[in-house]
Amino acid sequence: MYDPWVLYQRGLITAPNMVIAGVVGAGKSALAKSLYTRSIAFGRRVYVPGDPKGEHTAVARAVGGIAIELGHGQVNRLNPLDEGHRPAGVDDTRWAAQVTARRRDLIGALAETVLERRLAPTEHTAIDVALAGAVRSADVPVLPMVVDRLLEPDRGDGARLAEDGRLAGHALRRLVAGDLAGMFDRPSTVRFDPRLPMVSLDLSAVSENSTALSLLMTCASAWMESALADPRGGKRWVIYDEAWRLMAHPALLRRMDAQWRLARHYGIANVLIFHKLSDLDNVGDSGSAMRSLAASLLANAETRVIYRQEADQLGPTATALGLTHTERDLLPDLGKGQGLWRIRDRSFLVTHQMVPAELELFGTDARLTAPVGRRQRTRIARDRAGRVVMHRNTTQVTDREAKLDALHATLADAVGALTTEADWRRAIEFAAQFRRRNFGNSLLIYVQHAAAFDAGRVSEPVPTYVAGYRQWQSLGRQVLKGQSRYMIFAPVIQRMVAANPATGPWRPLDPGERPDPGETMRSRLVATRPAYMWDITQTEGDPLPEPPAPQLLHGAAPRGLWDGLTMQVLERGFTLRQAPDAAATGGANGLTSYLDATVTVRTDMDDAARVKTLAHELAHVMLHGPANEEAAGHRGVAEVEAESVALMVGAAHGLDTSQYTVPYVSTWAASVSLVNPVQVVTSTFDRVRQTALTILDRLDTVQVGGGEPPGLDRAARSIPVPVPAPEPEPTHTVPL
Repeated sequence: MYDPWVLYQRGLITAPNMVIAGVVGAGKSALAKSLYTRSIAFGRRVYVPGDPKGEHTAVARAVGGIAIELGHGQVNRLNPLDEGHRPAGVDDTRWAAQVTARRRDLIGALAETVLERRLAPTEHTAIDVALAGAVRSADVPVLPMVVDRLLEPDRGDGARLAEDGRLAGHALRRLVAGDLAGMFDRPSTVRFDPRLPMVSLDLSAVSENSTALSLLMTCASAWMESALADPRGGKRWVIYDEAWRLMAHPALLRRMDAQWRLARHYGIANVLIFHKLSDLDNVGDSGSAMRSLAASLLANAETRVIYRQEADQLGPTATALGLTHTERDLLPDLGKGQGLWRIRDRSFLVTHQMVPAELELFGTDARLTAPVGRRQRTRIARDRAGRVVMHRNTTQVTDREAKLDALHATLADAVGALTTEADWRRAIEFAAQFRRRNFGNSLLIYVQHAAAFDAGRVSEPVPTYVAGYRQWQSLGRQVLKGQSRYMIFAPVIQRMVAANPATGPWRPLDPGERPDPGETMRSRLVATRPAYMWDITQTEGDPLPEPPAPQLLHGAAPRGLWDGLTMQVLERGFTLRQAPDAAATGGANGLTSYLDATVTVRTDMDDAARVKTLAHELAHVMLHGPANEEAAGHRGVAEVEAESVALMVGAAHGLDTSQYTVPYVSTWAASVSLVNPVQVVTSTFDRVRQTALTILDRLDTVQVGGGEPPGLDRAARSIPVPVPAPEPEPTHTVPL
C-alpha cells in the first residue's frame, strides 16, 4: 500500500503531498478513495474540506465518519468564526492569538474572493476593528456581527472606518443575506470531532455556482483548520477534489499554498485532484505571483499521478514533470485505473485494482458497468479493535473473475520461478518464437504446455504454434477430443468517439453503433478476459505450409542482419566504428558513447559474435540514453536489457545463443528498491520484447516464426494483449 509518511520517514520523499490528474472517467477519485480508506486501518484520518460532487459522502459514512451536507434546504450550519479544536499544550494567550489570526485571514480571503482583488491596507484595518468588536460583544461571534460593524461601525471607531470597510462589508454580506445565507451566518449545528476517522463537507447542493462553491470551501476549510494545525493529531489526508475551482481564486490559492508548506510539520498529506496539469497554467498571468503559487503546489508534491491525458495535453504534461518520450507516449492510451506515477525522480506504471466492496462504494459508474445477474452486498464496519474492515457478501462470483484470479496466480508463480541465467535465456528464446504475444501470455503458454507434457497429454516439451479453436478450424485442423486448453489474457476493447479529438469529450459506442458524421473513433483497452489457445500437437488435420527458416553455419551471421542493424544505428544519429581488438575497447566486445554518438564493435570476432554485439549496442542506443535517468540508476538492469534484446534478435534468426551471458535474475531483479522483483522481471521482459520487435520488424531477413500457425488469415489472428501485473495486491507498480 502506498503510504507517503513511510516514504518520508525513509527519506525517499521530502514532502508527503500528492497531485492526481486525468481526464473525466479515468479513475482519479476512486484512486484517492482507495488510498485513504485503506490507510484508515493503520490509524490515518481523512478530511475533505469541500466535496463539490458529494462523491465522498457515502465513503465517510461507511467508514464510521461523518459527512456534513451544506446548502440551501439543509439543516446543517457551520460558523467559520468558531474557535475550533484546541490542540493540547497551547496556553490561553497563544490560543487567543491563533484564533484571532485565523478569523482575520478567513474574512480577508472571503472579501478578496468576492471583490476579485487584493484588499487595501485600510480595508484590512476596517476588518480588524469590526472583528474585534464582534468578539467583544458575544461569546460566539458570527459573520453577521462583522458585516454589521463594517457597514455601520460603532461611533467610537470613527466615521472614516465606515468608508474604508464599505466595499468589504458589502462583499461579505453575500454570506449573510445573499444567495449563501443560512449556511455560515449562525452558530454551528455540528461539532468537529477530530477523533473520527473521516470528516467530509458535502457542497454538492451549490456545485453549479463556482464562486459560491469557492466561498463555501474557504469557510469549510477554516472550520477544519484548527484541527489540522494540531501536530498531535496524527497522520491525516486532506483531499481537495475538483481543485481547479479553488485555483481560480487568488485568496484561496494563497491559503492552500500556506497549508501545503506546513504539511510536514503537521503530519498532513494534501491531495490535489484535477483534470490536467495545464490547469495550473490558467492561474493568473504568465510570470505573476499567482502563477508562481500554482507552480509551487506542484513543486511541493513529490508524488504525481497522471492518468490518461488527451493529445493536446501531452506536451505541457511532459514539460511540467520532465517526462521521457516513453512516459509521454504512454499517457493517451492508458486504460481506466492506469496511471503514470512519478515519485520524486522515479517513474512507475500503476494499475489501480479494487476489491468488489470498493467497486460498489467508490465507482461513480458502478451501476452502469455491473454484470447482469450478479447481486452483491458490501459493507464497511469496524472490528473489536476499532479498525476499519471491509466485508463482502457475494451471492454469485462470476466464473470470469475466478478464471482471471487463477491466471494472475499462475503468472506470478511462473515469473517467480525465473531465477537463474538458464531460466531467463530459455524464456527469451521462447519469447523470440512467440514474439507476437506479450511476456505474460507467452509465459502462460509455456508453463501450461510444460504441465501438459509432464502429464503426457502432448508429445513435445515446447509448444511451436498456438491458435484459438476456430483459428485451427480455419486452417483445416481440429482440436483433439480431451485436450486441455491453454488460458491467456485477451483484451476487452471499447470503441470511443469524439467530435473534437483534441478536447473531447469521448463517448463509448454501443455494439453495432456507427460514429456520427464528423466524429473520430478510437479503440481503447478497458479490461481483460480469459481466452483459450491450443498447440498444434493438440490438433489433427491438414498439414501446415512450411515457412522458410534460417540456415546457418557455425560462426556465420544471417544474411542481411549486419547491414540491417547498421542502418538502424545510423538512423538514430549514431556513427558505427570498428575496433581492431579488445585493447581498443577496454576489453569489451562493443561500446556505445552517448557523448559523441558512436557505436564501436570489435573486428577480431566471428560474424555471429559481431552481429550479436551490434544488436546489444543498438539496444543501448534505443533504451538507455541520457534522457533515461532510470537506466543510469540501475546499470545492472540496463545491461540485462541490452543482452536480452540481442539474445532475442539472435534467437529469431536461429543463432546459437548459448554464449549470451545474463547475470542471475535474482541479483539484478532485486537491485531496484521499493519494487517487487517479480514486477522488475515483468517490466524488463516487456521492454526487451518491445525493443526487439521494433528491431526485427525493420529487418529484411529470414526469421523463425512468431508463434502463429503459417497460413493463418491476418484478420483471424489473436491481438497482442497488455497483461495486468501478476502481483495479487491492491495496487501494483512497474518501473518504466
